[in-house]
Amino acid sequence: MPLRRTIDQLTPLAGKWRRAASTVRVKLRTAMAAAGVMISKESARRAPYMDGNLEAAHTTKVIRSANDGVTVEVAVGGVVNGVDVDKYVMEMHESHGISYQPGPGTLTKQAADPSVTVGRKFLERAVDDNEDEIIERLEEIILGAIT
Repeated sequence: MPLRRTIDQLTPLAGKWRRAASTVRVKLRTAMAAAGVMISKESARRAPYMDGNLEAAHTTKVIRSANDGVTVEVAVGGVVNGVDVDKYVMEMHESHGISYQPGPGTLTKQAADPSVTVGRKFLERAVDDNEDEIIERLEEIILGAIT
């Protein structure tokens, strides 16, 4: 009869992984919500300035899905200070055939913060300029759980 010894490390590891996965999901949701707030602030920094309504029109919404995932929506628009800014947001972000010339408020805002470009495509540029940082943070959370 051969000598046998059973090694079962999968059962305890599976339990550790289930506990870690739950913690990772919570940390990822928190990090995604923080990323949404950061994108909203960064977009407002880049938005043209006339009366402040464009900056104030930024909102962040965390949407949880059925499979315990999360989506973060950063939106610009709606009614701000009694003014519907949706059309203005689209004109300032997308241009729709109008020639864009920064006004005095935008020029003053740009001079005060030369580290970003104030003007068109403010939301898109906020995402593009910060995407790598957000992905790195999410990777840190995932890799931290498995190392």
